[in-house]
Amino acid sequence: MFGSYVANERRIEDLFKTNIRHGTWGGGVGLNYFFTQNFGIGGDINMPANGGKLIDNAYGQLIARIPIACSGIAPYVFGGGGRQIEPSWQWEGHAGVGIEYRLNPGWGIFTDARYTWVKNTSDEILFRGGLRFVF
Repeated sequence: MFGSYVANERRIEDLFKTNIRHGTWGGGVGLNYFFTQNFGIGGDINMPANGGKLIDNAYGQLIARIPIACSGIAPYVFGGGGRQIEPSWQWEGHAGVGIEYRLNPGWGIFTDARYTWVKNTSDEILFRGGLRFVF
């Protein structure tokens, strides 16, 4: 589970010109499955508090992570696609980076950011931070 912040982007070239005052806070849930220690798949939904539908986006992605020895730290990259539900029903693609810290073998904390490309509306940048439960 995670907290999220999403902001509209005109295009990726304007990424560092984003005004954070015009975004939306929210949250979501996800599930990952790792085939090996380094490679896996994941899916998640984002539910921003924008007064619209409950779920705005559903994502699926491939994940590559690199655990750093016994430190509990694992940076990762991911990319995939999904469906935007709000403000319009359309396909999307995304790529992102993040870092996870396992506090113990059963759970950890993470933060990541992804850029989402869509065809008919503004692109989006999504920041997430939350808890990961390992089972």
